[in-house]
Amino acid sequence: MHLVCYSPKKRESLQQAFTSQSSVKIVGTKKNSKKCFNADTEDHCISKHARISPAHHLSFPFNPSMGNRLHTVKQILQGDMYEIVDLKVKTITKSQSKQSVMKNQVSMQKIDTILADDTGTIKLILWEQLIDSVHSALSYHFNNLTICIFDDEKFVTSNEVAAVEPIDDITIHMESPEIRDNLLVGQCIAIPINKSVMKQLI
Repeated sequence: MHLVCYSPKKRESLQQAFTSQSSVKIVGTKKNSKKCFNADTEDHCISKHARISPAHHLSFPFNPSMGNRLHTVKQILQGDMYEIVDLKVKTITKSQSKQSVMKNQVSMQKIDTILADDTGTIKLILWEQLIDSVHSALSYHFNNLTICIFDDEKFVTSNEVAAVEPIDDITIHMESPEIRDNLLVGQCIAIPINKSVMKQLI
């Protein structure tokens, strides 16, 4: 089944339980009246007054394959809104200036980036503490990104539990139309040379 949580505080408790591979007991879920995810599964959400507490003596072991959220860009573009995913991608572009916006009545900063792998490109919105951890032309493993949709465009965004770590360079086929649309190509036509520098070189 799919269980959706909208409370940042409760999501933090669930993330901690997932990281430590520990069991939890959730009291206060309700079934969604409309299907939001896979039609073959039941969709529930955690209510505002739900309680999350440690659980013990479950009859089945932890299954690590269920926690594998690594997706390609193509899979994310076909994924469900609010799904939490991981990505291994290269940063194609990163905005130079930060934008200040009001989020939950708090002023926060964000920037837009374009990510790519061999399956496509996607926009990533980076918030606050992750902004300075990402640079153009470098490859990263992003964890716990949220899939969002705005004006029929699907993108991913960081959240309070998102993380990023540098990885070995990912080779991207730069000839793909998606990547070419996000690249600027220039040509150097002149270089100013200082005479004093020339004397030092001689």
